[in-house]
Amino acid sequence: MAITKKNPAPPASQEGRPSAVETSLQRMPTNAEAAVLQGAALQKVEGGKLSSVALMRPRDEAAILRASLSELEMVPEDASKAWYALPMKSHKDGCDKRRSCSCPGKDIEGLSIRSAYSLARRWGNSENDVEIESETDDGWIIAGVFLDAESNVRFRRPFRISKFAKRKGQIVRLSDRDLDAAFQSGISKAARNAIFAGLPEYLKAAYWRKAREVDVAHFRKTSGGGGKLGEKIAAQFLAFGVEREKLIGYLGHGLEALSDEEVADLRGIYLALKEGERDAAAIFGAPQEKEAHSITPEMMQSEASAESREMEEEPKAKAPAAKKAAPSEDEGLFDL
Repeated sequence: MAITKKNPAPPASQEGRPSAVETSLQRMPTNAEAAVLQGAALQKVEGGKLSSVALMRPRDEAAILRASLSELEMVPEDASKAWYALPMKSHKDGCDKRRSCSCPGKDIEGLSIRSAYSLARRWGNSENDVEIESETDDGWIIAGVFLDAESNVRFRRPFRISKFAKRKGQIVRLSDRDLDAAFQSGISKAARNAIFAGLPEYLKAAYWRKAREVDVAHFRKTSGGGGKLGEKIAAQFLAFGVEREKLIGYLGHGLEALSDEEVADLRGIYLALKEGERDAAAIFGAPQEKEAHSITPEMMQSEASAESREMEEEPKAKAPAAKKAAPSEDEGLFDL
């Protein structure tokens, strides 16, 4: 996949005279200009070759479908990186049965960025690209592009990458390191959206079902029976701040005996959290605030009153002639 930046078209010539850009290119181009010209020429040549190959070797869609599904079976441990599923419901206040409730909404079934590249490779006779449209102080506007050389159809999907994020309830500007990660993630998502726009629905649906089936079977097999399966699921969700009680409330029962459908549901949600498609609070509800280890003004006032009483009682000691040992540097500090 290439990443290109769209530049404004050179100004048109006036009264038959060459423009400034045309004049500058009549001389020997600089290294940068030569690189741009060579890149454009290479892209044109590659596009022509792609169309020629597509005409000579048209794709066999049945064979592509078989090969794609067979790949998941050959490497079952990678099936977890291919799919996700999200229950998108608008829960009412006080809803405590988030999996079986009747709140309005529907499940969203999706394929990962890795799946997009895998299926594009199998589909063949196509190319995908990402164009950088513009950049502002707030973010970037980019677009994923997918070209099917056989049908000669081009799919384009715009995507916005923000330079800001919500952290602890506040909107903050991302650091340079986080900006790079956000940019790379946005590039991948734009490419994924364009690729999936160009691939047939039957291929994506079959691949999602197979990935789900293979992943759940592999997860059960490698997790062990009985309570081990539930313990592993609880540990995975805890990494996203979802405690065991939230999982039990979502399922309506404990984690000791899970059906295949329940395991698949939880796997789909967990993989969606890993992909960054949704946050845990939207599915399981906001986590409760923990008051432990927090120091309130009332606690500080209580500590100060206790210290004052100790200072008043000190002169009444039985042995006034005995010198009291010097206090250590840490004495009197809060033990946080």
